[in-house]
Amino acid sequence: MPEDTFSIQADFDTFPSSLIIDEVGELSTVLVDGLLSQGCFVNYLGRESKDSFFYLKEKNNFCFLNSPEETISLKKINYLFYFPKEIEEPESEEKNIEFLNALCGKHNCKLLIACTYLNPNKERIFTFLKETKANARLVIFGDTFGPRVKSGFLGNLISLGLQEKNIHIPENPLTKFFPISSDILSGWLIRLIFSTDTKAKAFFLRTEPINFYEFNEKIAKILPKANLTFEEDKDIFQIDLGKTEAVKVEQDLEEKIEEAVQWLKRNQISFVNESLETKEKAEEISFLDSSNKGPETPTEKIIDTNKGEEDKRKEQTGKESKLDFLFGSKGSVTKESDSKKEDKSQESEQSQRGKQKENTSKPKKNSLPKKLIAGIIVYLFLFLFFFCGPLFFAGATGFVGIRYLQKTKEGITNGDLSSSYQATKSAEKYLSLSTKTLSLTGPFYALIGLGKQIQYAADLIEFAENLNDSANNLLQAGARATALSKNFINAESSRWEEELPEIKKNLIYAYDRASLSQSSLERLEKVFVLFKKESLFQDLKIFIPRYRELLLKSQSLVAVAPEMLGISERKNYLILFQNNMELRPTGGFIGSYAILGIENGKLVNFEVFDVYQADGQLKGHVEPPELLKKHLGEANWYLRDSNWDPDYPVSARRAQWFLDKEMQVSTDGAIAINIETARALLSVFGEVYLPHYDEKVNKENVFEKAEYYSELGTFPGSTQKKDFLGSLSRELLEKIKKSNQKELVNIVGALLRSAEEKEILFYFNNAKVQQAILNLNWGGEIRHFNPKSNTGTVFSDYLYINEANVGINKANFFVKRDIDHSIKIKENGKVEEKLTLTYENTSPSDNWPGGRYKTYLRIFLPQGTVLTSVLNTDPQNPNLWLPFDNSLKDEAMGSGKSIFGFIVEVPIKTTRKIEIKYELPESVDFSNKLISYLVLSQKQSGAYPSVYSLEVTYPSGFVPVRVIPSAVVGEDKLIISDKLNKDLIFQIDLVH
Repeated sequence: MPEDTFSIQADFDTFPSSLIIDEVGELSTVLVDGLLSQGCFVNYLGRESKDSFFYLKEKNNFCFLNSPEETISLKKINYLFYFPKEIEEPESEEKNIEFLNALCGKHNCKLLIACTYLNPNKERIFTFLKETKANARLVIFGDTFGPRVKSGFLGNLISLGLQEKNIHIPENPLTKFFPISSDILSGWLIRLIFSTDTKAKAFFLRTEPINFYEFNEKIAKILPKANLTFEEDKDIFQIDLGKTEAVKVEQDLEEKIEEAVQWLKRNQISFVNESLETKEKAEEISFLDSSNKGPETPTEKIIDTNKGEEDKRKEQTGKESKLDFLFGSKGSVTKESDSKKEDKSQESEQSQRGKQKENTSKPKKNSLPKKLIAGIIVYLFLFLFFFCGPLFFAGATGFVGIRYLQKTKEGITNGDLSSSYQATKSAEKYLSLSTKTLSLTGPFYALIGLGKQIQYAADLIEFAENLNDSANNLLQAGARATALSKNFINAESSRWEEELPEIKKNLIYAYDRASLSQSSLERLEKVFVLFKKESLFQDLKIFIPRYRELLLKSQSLVAVAPEMLGISERKNYLILFQNNMELRPTGGFIGSYAILGIENGKLVNFEVFDVYQADGQLKGHVEPPELLKKHLGEANWYLRDSNWDPDYPVSARRAQWFLDKEMQVSTDGAIAINIETARALLSVFGEVYLPHYDEKVNKENVFEKAEYYSELGTFPGSTQKKDFLGSLSRELLEKIKKSNQKELVNIVGALLRSAEEKEILFYFNNAKVQQAILNLNWGGEIRHFNPKSNTGTVFSDYLYINEANVGINKANFFVKRDIDHSIKIKENGKVEEKLTLTYENTSPSDNWPGGRYKTYLRIFLPQGTVLTSVLNTDPQNPNLWLPFDNSLKDEAMGSGKSIFGFIVEVPIKTTRKIEIKYELPESVDFSNKLISYLVLSQKQSGAYPSVYSLEVTYPSGFVPVRVIPSAVVGEDKLIISDKLNKDLIFQIDLVH
């Protein structure tokens, strides 16, 4: 069987993978965190040492690469980020371009090149962007600062300011630059590579420009003892942005500077001063010219902004680069002459600044002329009008847009795609108006100190816009898929070759926009708290990751739809109807089966048969498995008992074999459907009338009706079962054919929920389709729980409870089961566990369909597990525990597991318990500070959802830092309660 691989946080192996190639340093560490928060697997190759990522060392969704050669072994790259050096090396250009093209060609990934506006290679990158066939884009940004940024122009400036030094910048104080915080830059890089409309484009992340005078004022508020001095006779430096598309980036500069200062203080940065001068008994630091030949230490990296573009942020020379990619690692920058032109607007600003100084030096007058007072009143009136007007308009349109977005959700929940789609169009209109209003008026509000509040509002609207765009594209995909499904059911032709690629595009775009929404959600927590919507914020944190997972799963299905639906060749599938009221290893007793024929994307045949009719045609003897023969008393093996193996792919192939031998019918796959699925479909229609039986069947009575008619004549050759289930299936099919769009959406939803809850299991002979099914966890296979780990600090545990009703009755309808699972991690790392199963049989009598519940219980545990004790309660005294009868117990190895079997009997109107204690073969490794303990509890198809209680006890001195899902924390233990209606994965991170 194929092995499952799991990331620490998610059991879905199609999450995107990214590669960062970094020749600059520092900034990339922030990008790594941003990508991890998006659910990406991150590979890093760059200037930063492994120690820079010490906090990720215990995680398996991050991989540190030591050399470029290691990129060859990467199996998948969806997003490639590249930060080129700020120096030229023309001779290596061809080789480097070939390298990036090769990576993009091999993985068909998106490429983003990011550099500062001072990079001398911009023109060559523009040329590369224009000529390459790769899905590439360029992002240019200004001077970075913030957490993790210790060097560079602003990093040095803030660092020196912390030392209370006077800092001399040999620049005209009116020179403007574009500072950008590292976290905001990281967010925009992720946003632009996720977006679908950025291919072959160059962007400049344009923050609000600021001159050195203004920057000095902001620094003085946070570091009052630091002071900047300038050279006013210098020419004003002009920035060449080339052929870029400006992207307006909002940030609260003062707040971001404060964050940078606090981070530097917390991390106790050592500051190195390259040159000192005495000025009024205080040291003055001058940013040095790039002609200085002395080596720089990693914390120095001091620059001379006077030289403009030719003197960029120098690379750290105290480290030897291990990379030699695009645009090389050696060479010098050609010096250009300083610009002699001054910006007229900046001259005007300088003049106004001089006037302001003159005005401030004049004494205030005691009285003002009446005309001036009247003018001030008029000005205040106009100010209030224009101040409140835009805010009200932006707020009102944003509110209406969000209300339409809520209507979209309500429509989708109710299956009304048409009204939902119209709601997204209305939401798009109003949210766009709100965004434009905030964009135009934002600078004005920022001048009066409301920049932070406006930014929060803009972020909220942007979040809503992205979520709305995602919903819009999902609805477009849904409308197309619904039309195709309708044609499929009614055997009508469809343009599958045209529609499927469009559905895929819609789903990809919807996923990208949902990812952008998730990336911006965290920074909006304050907004939700402000409006007292904390519960909505928590709901969104849960909903969006699940929504993204649904979109990924939908993409997987679309990719294999042509092979599944017989678009190129006819497909015949075996449908196994399993009655889970008589629980069997893969879901229930096989009482009937059907043959489903599909050709050219159309349903061309669907016919139901009684399983005894097929079994009566078997010629010869097939020896059953020993345990089946022992517990069911069957001397021969037939199709009806072919699902004895809990591993559904094994049982499905065996069922196909029996059908071929009994009826000479070959099929391309086998789909097992439990009665619970029929109940789910009946919940959509409400009620179905069967004219041949003059019966009305609904989700409440379908079990009773099926059993009544199926048991009237249970003998080889009987047609009662076939007639009733065949009639019900045909009527359901007719209902589906006549269903409207809303009903069809709800039908698809019911089927998807059934697949998630293991009430439908799929097996396909086609390897590509089967792999997609296994990735979706719809295959019913015994899972191999092997989480990825580079450090060996992830400990995996596994539990699968599987039952087979061998009492030959339908007692599972009356049986309730609770699961108590206790895990104890001992001081020496050994793991001891206790599993307690409580059965309650509410059958009113021993008569059919209820009666005594006799089950063959199998527990699948990690291979090498040792059983230490088995107890069960005394039938006469429920409070008395007795040793389990060894004659009713067996042990085996299979599917890579240790398997322990028990015969358990529960008489009517009684409760019985069985307690199983065991010790795992492996010990937890305590050599690392962080331990991630993972538990997979697999759900059996057809089993009623049990209450599952998990208690984890750990050694004293350990502290839980994260538990997924949430738990109640006690003294050295955690308690988690859930419902086992699907496979459950628990993650417990402990530190010591």
